[in-house]
Amino acid sequence: MEQRQFQKILDKATYEEICTCVDELIDCKELNRYHSIERTIKSKYEHIDPRSLQSIIDQRVQKYTVQRHRSVFSGSLYTKYKDIEDKSKFPLLDLSDNLKMPAMLVAKALVQEKMRIEKQHSESTQSTNEISNITTNTSVNELSSATINTTLNDTLTTEENLLSQLQWLSNAITSKVNKQKEENKNSSFIGEENLSLNSSTTSTLSCNHSNHRLTTNTYLIKDDPVLAYQVFVCSVMDSYYGSCAEQLKSLNGKRYEHILRQKINKYTDLNHALYWTESQCRARGLDMTPDIVLHEPVALVQNEDKTFFVNWIESKAMFGCEGSRTRGAFQKQLFPYWNRYGPGVVVYWFGYVDNKTQDGDLSKYCFLADDWPPKNSKILRYNNNLKKKVQAL
Repeated sequence: MEQRQFQKILDKATYEEICTCVDELIDCKELNRYHSIERTIKSKYEHIDPRSLQSIIDQRVQKYTVQRHRSVFSGSLYTKYKDIEDKSKFPLLDLSDNLKMPAMLVAKALVQEKMRIEKQHSESTQSTNEISNITTNTSVNELSSATINTTLNDTLTTEENLLSQLQWLSNAITSKVNKQKEENKNSSFIGEENLSLNSSTTSTLSCNHSNHRLTTNTYLIKDDPVLAYQVFVCSVMDSYYGSCAEQLKSLNGKRYEHILRQKINKYTDLNHALYWTESQCRARGLDMTPDIVLHEPVALVQNEDKTFFVNWIESKAMFGCEGSRTRGAFQKQLFPYWNRYGPGVVVYWFGYVDNKTQDGDLSKYCFLADDWPPKNSKILRYNNNLKKKVQAL
């Protein structure tokens, strides 16, 4: 059976049309329905590679989130969550839908706010207990002695009597606080995780965990099992920032780097053109390192009339949208590669926007491709015969 060929390189009009459809679905509260946007978009654009569509959707959601992040998370999420906690089966998911934000980001912000509230409550409770212990643990003899002294000094005026009592109380508090600090310093403090959960000052969330670890390991949220379950639901339903989604993105990037190395090793014309990987470049002390740096350059020849020399190859398991190929993005990553190694190739495995007029000024620095070796291209090693051939073009 013949394998179906999907389109990966899109024109600007088609790309903008897809982006508009994705933005409309986000506004319709489809963001936190697992793969709901993907199913709708893929059914509408069946001729386009599903990986390209998935990457475009991820980029649009990320852009939408960045634009609204500051305004959405400026208020109190914990108060909003408590208001709908008893009215909904999945209150945290419904809160995310109302805010039109990815559920996992809302869960992380909510847990972080809860940690901050518990920390403030714990500090205020601890300071109150210290003052209470100082006053209640004062020995009866000291109080009796002070009382006797103040009653016997009938010659003292009322003002002098009050000043004397305040001075004694100040000395007693200072002494008690210094003693308590010394005891805490000498004692072997294990940490809040090992304290009894029945203690009123124990805060499960304010232990030495980040909000990211608490949301990815919800069993650590011990004081609020309902919230722990709601966070777990968000991590499953969020297909953009959820735990599984983040792990898949990381593994996908490493997978295509491995595929690139396999294709380079398999290609016969490059048997003698060895290369350094990114880790090998870093071991040699290089700071700006693409995925592949060739020991000697090769040439990409297209239709005998266009030749491009390649010194390095960068693998990107994503769709090359215009935002990733603007001059600002180029200056941050690709220009340092060109400055150190010369021109190279960027492989967008899921395709890119074919906008030749905009990319014309960048064509001498890097060559865009969606596979290796690039389609309709012939790879030649750089030698004297190729040099003469290029000069003749």
